Amino acid sequence: VLVVGNMNALNLLCLDAHDVAMEEEEEEPEMAATSYRQVGEWVQVGMVLPLLVFSPVIVGLWSSSGVVLGMLGACTGEVCDIAEAFSTASLGWVVPFTLIQAISVYLEVIQVHVWHVSAISVAFCFIGIFLNIVLVFGSSFLGIPWRGLGYRGIPVATSITQWLQLMVLSLLVWGRTTYIPAVARSWGGWSGSNLTWARAKHFLGLGVPMCVWDLIDYWVPGLLVLLAATHGAAEAAAAGVVLSLVVLFQPIVLSFKYSMFARINAHFEAGVLNRARDTYTVGLCSSLILSVTITLLLWPNMAWVAQIMGCSPQVALVTRKMALPATAYFIFYCFNAYNFELQNAKDETMSANVCSFVGRWVVGVG
Repeated sequence: VLVVGNMNALNLLCLDAHDVAMEEEEEEPEMAATSYRQVGEWVQVGMVLPLLVFSPVIVGLWSSSGVVLGMLGACTGEVCDIAEAFSTASLGWVVPFTLIQAISVYLEVIQVHVWHVSAISVAFCFIGIFLNIVLVFGSSFLGIPWRGLGYRGIPVATSITQWLQLMVLSLLVWGRTTYIPAVARSWGGWSGSNLTWARAKHFLGLGVPMCVWDLIDYWVPGLLVLLAATHGAAEAAAAGVVLSLVVLFQPIVLSFKYSMFARINAHFEAGVLNRARDTYTVGLCSSLILSVTITLLLWPNMAWVAQIMGCSPQVALVTRKMALPATAYFIFYCFNAYNFELQNAKDETMSANVCSFVGRWVVGVG
């Protein structure tokens, strides 16, 4: 979440520099060249600064997560030890994940290889699934007698996948033999002089508030599990199952909200308010239809899904009891996400943030 908040700040800074460069291109070509280079300079700041500032926090929390969770009463004994081992092993993918996000922002801003990035992400999703299966369960199905690493294989597989994806992205952008004008204009090579105190202050001044808001927004699932854990291990496990299902099906419902946002924004800029309203209505109705359909499929099958995930009969029973509030949260969350995009399109940032806060905390925790 700390990384994502800073990447939002990086996106804004790069877009500002790129927009200025495009405006200056016809009238002042020399100034435009400087502004284009600022895009690459901000990308370098976005790659390095979040790791320098937030790595100590991430390392400290993740390497002692068992102690922290034990103090909060979320786990005891062996479960805390497993959580700490898992989170410590997960430190291996923090660096490549941060760099991948920064490169993705860069390519999106200069409008190069956007589809290539999506294709690479999809490809490495399947590669990650394969590596997870091999490293967790072993390779006996391949005819190789190896038992795997168990749960420790998950962060190891994720780390390998992230590092490989970073290598492929880097080769795509900077390792090609063909000339890419947008990259040549905006990337002047690595330089320590790009990381100045003024830039760092400006970047963190924009990024830290976004990180705080993202933390508030994304802490809800973790808080729900912690609250469930105060009632017992079965309740905590059931909350984990429910939240896993919510995260699994969210992209299906929210996949076209960005398209809706782009269309609404274009209609607002053109002054065609009735089309903006119609686009929002279609998007919201589609979201509600999909979320209700998924809810109707999940509600009666929650216990069965918990059993498929290897949970005990007791956890499956608790999961079934959680079905009604969980599905209600899913519907309200999807509804709230579309309202959030509408408020953003109208440049009503405060209303959008309040809408997001209510949707996440009041509905989720309540």
